[in-house]
Amino acid sequence: MIRTTELDWLKWTWAIFSMVILFDIVDRFVWTLDVLDGAPITYLALLFLIIWMVYKGLKQPHIFIGISEHEEELVLNKKNTDLELDEYVQKELEEIKSYIKREKPYKQADLSINRMAEDLGVSPRRLSFLINNYFGKNFMTFINDYRIEMAKKQLIDSDDSAETVLEVMYDVGFNSKSSFYTLFKSKTGYTPLAYKRKYSKRN
Repeated sequence: MIRTTELDWLKWTWAIFSMVILFDIVDRFVWTLDVLDGAPITYLALLFLIIWMVYKGLKQPHIFIGISEHEEELVLNKKNTDLELDEYVQKELEEIKSYIKREKPYKQADLSINRMAEDLGVSPRRLSFLINNYFGKNFMTFINDYRIEMAKKQLIDSDDSAETVLEVMYDVGFNSKSSFYTLFKSKTGYTPLAYKRKYSKRN
């Protein structure tokens, strides 16, 4: 939760703005105070308020984008498995994992973060934040890791003995042979065919 002290500037800004409004009302309807020689005090105060809030907002963006200070501190100070999550974030992460397991969206070659966010009912920005900071990956790496894991299982334990490597590649969501081979080898140390020959249960 955002600390109260960090919002003191907002309380003081509104207090000063309210006082200016009060002076303006008095000046217009009670007696003339001749403040700033009749300048539109209210408009000047409103302009100042907007500029001040934009300035503070740039320095404390979590106030405006829905990321609490508590959550930012967890991200900055996390030690992977030792990370303590609040209940709301934990629920979001569980929903992502459950959705992945249930729907297998990574099998869609044209899957985008916007589509996945829409399915989950969150904003793309929020989903990106969660994946980057709690799974420690960007969106494409996150999705491709699931694809590679599925490909590994399918290569060594397929119901169809005649299934080719390319068929597995397309089935798990890749549409580029070079990307599939490069990522697969980087994760396993083998090309898909070599992996299949070494570990297939049908050998």
